[in-house]
Amino acid sequence: MLLKQKILIIAACCIGLIGCTTPTPTNPSTQVTEETRTQQQQQQQKEELRLIRERERENQRQIVISNIKQLEQQANLLSQRMVGRQQNISNLELQRNQLAADIRNYKSRVEAFMLRHKNAIACMGAVGVSLDENNQYSQDVKDFASVVGVICGVAVIGNEEFRNEVLSVVDQLTQADNHTKNLQNNLRTVQSQLDAENQLIVQEKSQANQLAADIQKLQSQLGNPSRLDSQAEI
Repeated sequence: MLLKQKILIIAACCIGLIGCTTPTPTNPSTQVTEETRTQQQQQQQKEELRLIRERERENQRQIVISNIKQLEQQANLLSQRMVGRQQNISNLELQRNQLAADIRNYKSRVEAFMLRHKNAIACMGAVGVSLDENNQYSQDVKDFASVVGVICGVAVIGNEEFRNEVLSVVDQLTQADNHTKNLQNNLRTVQSQLDAENQLIVQEKSQANQLAADIQKLQSQLGNPSRLDSQAEI
């Protein structure tokens, strides 16, 4: 009887020792929950990052669109200015051509006048009158007189009517000189304006080409999201 009690006591102690040293098993459901939570957090972080990038991309897209609109407005204004300038150039070219034609026609009329009064021109020196050296037609008078074979005799020079004709020719050629110089001054003024307008329109064409290139570059960014991303990172 005593032996049985000892055996029971020893068995109980062994069972107690085994119970104390055996580890408590982990709950599988708890481990799965932690992994799921970690995955959800990672997924949430990825989604937040994606949304941030989308917002940045959209912001950059709006900036590019705004820049394109500004450049297009500049291009439209420049185009309108170029149209007006081209019209002005056309008008100036017409004025220049008309003035050049007026000068040619007027000089032809003066030459015809000199031919009609060749005797009076040939006898200017004999009468004691001459054109100013700055007169447009002074050299023409000299050349004309040298080829006109007229003898300005005393009888001719003493003729009052002939003398008045000579004086009238001098007066007419003086007026012709003033009128021709006015036409030439007007021609130079118009030509100067025309040269300035042509220089400006060359510059404006260069600006228009640059604006077109800038607009095309920005439009290519809209069609390429990766370029928007790179701009957003900057």
